[in-house]
Amino acid sequence: FYSTKVSRNGIEGLHSSSLELDIGNHFLTFAAHSNAIGSVAFLSSSRAIVTEGYDRVLYIWDMSKLEEIEASFSSSKKPIEITEPISALVGHDDVVCAVCSDFSGTRVESGSWDKTVWVGEGAQCIRKMSGHSHQVWAVLVLPSSGTIVSAGDDKTIRLWRAGGGGDAPFRVCSGVHSARVRGLSIFGKSNVGFLSCSNDGSVALWSETGDSLAVWSGVHTSFVYSLYCSQETEGEFFSCGEDRSLRVWNAGTPVQM
Repeated sequence: FYSTKVSRNGIEGLHSSSLELDIGNHFLTFAAHSNAIGSVAFLSSSRAIVTEGYDRVLYIWDMSKLEEIEASFSSSKKPIEITEPISALVGHDDVVCAVCSDFSGTRVESGSWDKTVWVGEGAQCIRKMSGHSHQVWAVLVLPSSGTIVSAGDDKTIRLWRAGGGGDAPFRVCSGVHSARVRGLSIFGKSNVGFLSCSNDGSVALWSETGDSLAVWSGVHTSFVYSLYCSQETEGEFFSCGEDRSLRVWNAGTPVQM
């Protein structure tokens, strides 16, 4: 089990941002970004970590040699700094604030304030998708179909076909959220759809093809920032936001606040 901590002090212009990984005997610090890290993804096929940030760059870090790295240091717990990623994906024209990996564990999907969604493989962008009219804040890949889901400041959710399915979304979902769509999460152990959350304080449930199934509002009193769905209990998910609360939900009903 590894835990992570992201330093965001680059947001204030201090130009110092890093990812800290607790591997048991040591803390690994990944330091290459010149500004804040927004989020982290894991590439299972190559045992790599992907970080993205306010410097508009995605870095890929090799995790396949953790045992060798750990063995090269003493047994006392101390930080180990890694400053050389194995590759960098450069080219977004603005802040990269969302990243995820597909379920092959080989490709990375990123969303940016430049209004685009990218699919990257190593240091190459192999697909660039445009359609959002404002900043993209969240990306997700649905495991059963490979559909790419993006959401953003234009209050919409867009669905893009897997593979070479073209550069335009096959569906645009609008009219449910009345403010920035901030987060996305796969829903349920059986992956029956996905969730979205918004600055309007609401959480919504969608089918894999973008049909609106349910909307829950009035629980959070301000922006909802993030969602996570349990892989152990069917229908259980978590949300957190600007109101300083973490809410536990079961089948759409908040059970703990």
